[in-house]
Amino acid sequence: MPKRVTPQAVSRRRFLSLAAAAAAAPAARSFGYAGGGARRAPRRALEGEVLGRESGEPDHRFSAGMRVFHQKFGNGNVIAVDGDKLKVAFDHAGEKMVIASFLAPA
Repeated sequence: MPKRVTPQAVSRRRFLSLAAAAAAAPAARSFGYAGGGARRAPRRALEGEVLGRESGEPDHRFSAGMRVFHQKFGNGNVIAVDGDKLKVAFDHAGEKMVIASFLAPA
């Protein structure tokens, strides 16, 4: 008489085979993880225009309560100013710290 296989044994065998396949394919692990102490490839320089720079100097164009616009996050209100970094409450993206050169008065 043939040996009977339970559904639990089948699902466990599938899980173990998937786990073994994942362990054998290190590139499929996670984003940016080289694993095993391997070195990462050096970052390449991006071509194109620089959108903003961090100068460290205070930007006097912005003050708390002012309405601003960011190309990715949209419109928002300045909550606090710390040098050239502004804490902004964006309408749809929440609160973020943004460098002043990435913002424009709305």
